Amino acid sequence: MTKLKGTIIGLGKMGLSHAAIVGAHPEVDMVAVSDTSSLVLDAFKKFTTVKTYSDYQKMNYVENSDFVVISTPTKYPYPMV
Repeated sequence: MTKLKGTIIGLGKMGLSHAAIVGAHPEVDMVAVSDTSSLVLDAFKKFTTVKTYSDYQKMNYVENSDFVVISTPTKYPYPMV
């Protein structure tokens, strides 16, 4: 069976929680994450092999994912969707 490829936009409290869940799922490959915080992205680069992006639009363009988890503050998701 082919694994689903997923990405996450936003690595705040809930985004990190979703990343842990998605990353642990046996039928899913988390291929990339996006956040505007270089501190968070640097930590992700240091401790994982997941690709990181500071621009969610570039991530969506480059990565051929099957699904996207949008985990940003409530005022931001509308244009992302």
